[in-house]
Amino acid sequence: MKNTGVIFFVLPILAFGVVHQVDMVGLAFVPDTLTISEGDSVLWVNTSALFHTTTSGAGGVPSGYWDSGLMSPNDSFAFHFDSAGVFPYFCTPHWTLGMVGLVNVQPLGIEEMTKGVSGSVTVLMAYPNPFARFVHLGYSVNVPGRLQVAVYNSAGQLVASILNNHVTTGSYTATWDGKDAFGNRVSPGVYFIGAHFGDEYLQEKVIILE
Repeated sequence: MKNTGVIFFVLPILAFGVVHQVDMVGLAFVPDTLTISEGDSVLWVNTSALFHTTTSGAGGVPSGYWDSGLMSPNDSFAFHFDSAGVFPYFCTPHWTLGMVGLVNVQPLGIEEMTKGVSGSVTVLMAYPNPFARFVHLGYSVNVPGRLQVAVYNSAGQLVASILNNHVTTGSYTATWDGKDAFGNRVSPGVYFIGAHFGDEYLQEKVIILE
């Protein structure tokens, strides 16, 4: 369902939880990755001059959870997440150009725990991005603890584990060679490098070229 009035969506949804806004800017969702709590909602607003959709699914194949239909400039669309899980989505006309996103819905209560350790780990940058053979992810750890860095595809499936070690305070760099856990070169496309530190989770989108 599509609607051009932002207030139409915002007022009813407030009763169900927090509303998180995603802007459609050029050929990107901003932010392209959200971590929210079960019961929250996401509001997509088309702030570009192009026509876009927000469609659940991956690789251009809808999963059936939601589909905004074609959104004109200034249109908006909202969806309420009443169950936990990982929900990839894309823009139907532009997903081949990298316009994809991910909503990570945590069980109720997890987001509050995450806020308690906010800032323990910070993802600095993925470079080069897009990349052909190797991508480096810079991150900073403010307190000692176990850090896990892994790669996921646009469907939220684990592709490869990069790091799973106890680290001390400092800055580090993890490198992914574009291969899965079996040593096979993955297909070109969009992937997500996630950093887990205690209850905190940060994610960076990367694009691997042919």
